[in-house]
Amino acid sequence: MKKFLFLLIFSFAQYARISASDQNTKNIPLEVTGISERIRKQYVPDNRVALFDVDYVVSGSLIIIKGVTTSPQAKSALLSGIEQMNYEVKDSLQLLPDSISLEGRTFGVVNVSVCNLRVAPDYSSEMATQALLGMPVKQLQQGEWCRIQTPDNYIAWVQSMGIFPMTKSEYHAWNSAEKIVVTSHYGFTHEKPDVASQTVSDVVSGSRLKWE
Repeated sequence: MKKFLFLLIFSFAQYARISASDQNTKNIPLEVTGISERIRKQYVPDNRVALFDVDYVVSGSLIIIKGVTTSPQAKSALLSGIEQMNYEVKDSLQLLPDSISLEGRTFGVVNVSVCNLRVAPDYSSEMATQALLGMPVKQLQQGEWCRIQTPDNYIAWVQSMGIFPMTKSEYHAWNSAEKIVVTSHYGFTHEKPDVASQTVSDVVSGSRLKWE
């Protein structure tokens, strides 16, 4: 009986928490969603190459703005626009790249022969594109999965082991260094100039290696 009562109370508490969360979402004023949509269309019309993922929590005249964006202009316009509507605004909207959590390593290089880039941070997620060994990228967020931006500006997720993180100076040094470009369909790199030596990595056509 005690176990049943505990489960009943726990279930009610979970329901109340979810209902409160849903209520906060439903209470977003139309003028707020309207300005949010206008700013998204103006500054981030293509979410494949820029981010404006914004959520709101409303409590009376207080609006908490959450989510992420890669556009400082969009963030500034959103905050000032909502404040002009006489709301109290709490800014929890994260501007990417997140240089603090990345510890300044907001760039990187793909360090596996072929790297699958996905729409969401999950192996079952749709594959957006692929990147090859030696491709320089920008790092936006880092964790078990990294959110990166490719040289052609596409944004996607990749397992963190597929990226070697770099500072801006290290990134520029890599880009300006002399390279070797692999032209064979498939091959291997070795620890020493001897095919009998330890294999370091496989390579495919288009892989880029720094010449030393």
